[in-house]
Parts: sequence; C-alpha cells; structure tokens
Amino acid sequence: MDCRWRSASCGFTPATPTAPDITGLAFPPTSWSGWRPRPAVILDVFRGGQALVAADLRRLLKETQGAHKEIEPHHYGAVGNRDVLIRLQNNIKLRAIAANDLERGLAVLRTMTLIAPDRGGCGGRRRCCRAGSAT
Repeated sequence: MDCRWRSASCGFTPATPTAPDITGLAFPPTSWSGWRPRPAVILDVFRGGQALVAADLRRLLKETQGAHKEIEPHHYGAVGNRDVLIRLQNNIKLRAIAANDLERGLAVLRTMTLIAPDRGGCGGRRRCCRAGSAT
C-alpha cells in the first residue's frame, strides 16, 4: 500500500476536515512517521510515504542494526519534535561527512547543539555522531 500524504486509500485527502494524528517513531535508523487512524499505519518518510508492514520493519532493522536484532516495543515509541529535528539534522550531517564536506558537517553539528544543547548535538545517542551511522 502506498500511503502518500494525499492518498484517499489511506483515509486522508485534502478534503478531510482534520489532519491525522501523526508522530515520529523511535525506530532506527531513520525517522519514521506513525499515523494513528484505525488501524495504525507506519509511513517511510524517506520513500515517498510508503506504508510499511512488520516484515518491512524487521528487514530494515536487520539490514541496518545487524542480523541478530529483532523489533522491540520501544521501536514503536513516539519521539518528540526535537528528536525528529535532531534525526533529520543528523542525516544531513552524515551526508556532508560522506561527501567529505567537513565544514558543512560541523555547521550542522553546531545547529544540532542549538536545537538540543543538553544532548551534545547528538540527541543523547552517541552512536549517531559516528560517520556512517544514521539515526
């Protein structure tokens, strides 16, 4: 099921009077959106809003975190707006580092520190600061 923002098949269209209840999820390695109509839908915001099922999530988790990893309840936990911003900024930072644009990477890290000064610019997750590790 392809759940693009304006997809009538997902129950939300421009004519819908209220926006759906959407929240960022703690699922690694990137930001996912949980959409909570009945039943709940998990959208991959980096692949055009494609809806994901448990098998997709399990495969992605194993590909990015290791073959031994399994989905756990905390992966479905909601994250706040600041956490979503930190994750998005981290993705930008990692792309800059991969392109050997260290000046840009440092600038993004400084922005991350402004967004979440109590987290050292890393969202409280040390592993997100390693090159090649997306959150």
